[in-house]
Amino acid sequence: MVPFEMREELYHNLYDEFGQGNFSQAHPNLFEPLMNSFGRPREDDINPETCHLLNTKINICWFADGLHYGMGGMGALELAIPLQQRRVLAHLRRRGLSEEMVKFFVVHCELDEEHGEGWFNAGLPYIRTDEDFQKIFDGAMRMLEARAGVYDGILKGILSRRSQQQVKKS
Repeated sequence: MVPFEMREELYHNLYDEFGQGNFSQAHPNLFEPLMNSFGRPREDDINPETCHLLNTKINICWFADGLHYGMGGMGALELAIPLQQRRVLAHLRRRGLSEEMVKFFVVHCELDEEHGEGWFNAGLPYIRTDEDFQKIFDGAMRMLEARAGVYDGILKGILSRRSQQQVKKS
């Protein structure tokens, strides 16, 4: 059973992700102008690592493996995102992108620390044993490994395109 507090935390998380009632401010809609400025995503930009992350998020987010795995996965993801995305945001600003273009990252950095703390605070009463804590840790590691896999997949794609460009120049 998933306690109401955890369902409530999921609701708050999704409400924020979808623009707090303003769909134009939903995270995908904030991200799209930035992606378009880099040449619009192509279908071959989708990689297996991104699909794996999406499947992991869905599985953990909906508590398919149980409460503790969900708490760990979502809590770790939400706490890790600001640490990662602050660096991306700083780089994009150094490159001269406008505040409107980087709004996706600004919003994530502000909201996700709160979300991460919310996941763990709502779940604290349900951590009773070492086994509970181990499941939380395992959920966190699954989510973070899937997230790191996305970065590996992106790098692999970049290196592959560079290699193809080198071959074409030769």
